[in-house]
Amino acid sequence: MVVPGTRPHSGCVWCRMASSAGASAGAGSGAVTPATISLWDVGNKYSRMDWAALRAAVEAGGDLNAVNPAADWYGRSTVLQAVFNGAPLEVVKWMHDSTEADFTAVDELGRTAVHMACDSSQFVSHEAAAGVVEYLVSVVGLDPCQRMTGGDRWSPIHSACCRDNVAIVRYLLEGDLGVTADVRDANGWSAVHHAAWSEYSSTYNVLGYLVAHAGADVEAKTQVWWCCCVM
Repeated sequence: MVVPGTRPHSGCVWCRMASSAGASAGAGSGAVTPATISLWDVGNKYSRMDWAALRAAVEAGGDLNAVNPAADWYGRSTVLQAVFNGAPLEVVKWMHDSTEADFTAVDELGRTAVHMACDSSQFVSHEAAAGVVEYLVSVVGLDPCQRMTGGDRWSPIHSACCRDNVAIVRYLLEGDLGVTADVRDANGWSAVHHAAWSEYSSTYNVLGYLVAHAGADVEAKTQVWWCCCVM
């Protein structure tokens, strides 16, 4: 807890969030309880999660692997929700090192924590998201090539291209991880198609990188014969 009138340590997410955690603990019906720990208890999809409140709930006996169907219709556990919502690297490390968090869990579409970290690019800096992706792959041991089992069967690189996160795409392609820019989703879209279609950027950084450094084929066709130059 941060003592009133003192300045939290700016480099620690726990200190930065301690004040809001204290407020959440006394918020009556909105307080976090171990039995109901979920995205909606420590934030929601339209704002940011309260990382200190999350930690307090876990230390009180909350289950990071719990799924609350009423709070998340994709069946994401709190671990997946946290990564999707841009959990800082130190929070991810804490969940991995100090809790029973199951990072191998997937949601109802088969999306992994790596998919979630790629998608977190819409909430946090691209560098921060890339740092979490690298940790999940290199330390936790998650497969950067694992496809979704439902939906359009995206690989993580498709998610990263959709979010125009060149830092993640560069890591996936240059890290000797077995990831290729040519992998297709269920609709025949490769990385270059997702990069060209991205609605999250007006600069198309990933598209430029794929063409200049990854040998992406801009004439590659999808199953409906679209190439990236007409998207």
